[in-house]
Amino acid sequence: MSRLFRKRASGPDLSPETLRRVDVLFPSEDRERAKALLYEQCGNNLPFLAKADMYELERFRFAALKYSDGNFSMLEDAVKLAQVDWRDLLMATGFGNVDAHRRWKPKPLGKPAEIDPVLLLAGIHDHLAAVLIPLGFERHGDEWRRSGEVPQSLRVQKGLTSRIETRFFLQARLEAKPVSLVLHLPRLPVGLAKLANEQGYVFRAGDSEEALYMAVVRDVVHYSQSWFQRFTSANEVQLGFDDGTFALHLRVEDQVLLF
Repeated sequence: MSRLFRKRASGPDLSPETLRRVDVLFPSEDRERAKALLYEQCGNNLPFLAKADMYELERFRFAALKYSDGNFSMLEDAVKLAQVDWRDLLMATGFGNVDAHRRWKPKPLGKPAEIDPVLLLAGIHDHLAAVLIPLGFERHGDEWRRSGEVPQSLRVQKGLTSRIETRFFLQARLEAKPVSLVLHLPRLPVGLAKLANEQGYVFRAGDSEEALYMAVVRDVVHYSQSWFQRFTSANEVQLGFDDGTFALHLRVEDQVLLF
């Protein structure tokens, strides 16, 4: 196991609902070691959760189980992520809201997937084409690009996927010098308020595909289209900083993350 895993058992016991979800997700040969991993490495040893009981830990253990989708290696990855910063695991699984985990019903072991993320990704690109091609963008795989003094791009990324749920993210980039400007979509509020939101464009079995496509296109038009049209020169990018367009930003090495 990874060095992140701690040898000492942490507990507390797994709650009845946690045990039930393990049994639903994992084959019989993996259930006991999945339960042991959650007990020993995803309990009171997590940051700031030293006094949490089995029910208070459900949110974090459910998140690890959802991330795994019944794959033990993925469960290990989820627990490692929780030990570093469990907020990232909660965001990745859509459990940012304190009660979201209670509504999660895992897909039983052996049931076929109810969604086709590859088809959904293709649909997103088809709808983006109507916005980006008139601006001079060309598609290269999952990235749309436009050359110029300030090269521009829009990348579509598929996030965490299970048999009943997937999510997508967009990254708009202006390759200005000496830094590139990066905008992530969907946008999240600045600060702790973002913990009440789910990350990504979430699609669950039974959702409307058209609603997903429209949400993506709406955000690209609202947040990115005007930037792609305006910021085609280094001078315009500098004016963007001067006039407050890029007032909310965080500089990370050679990138400026925009909020």
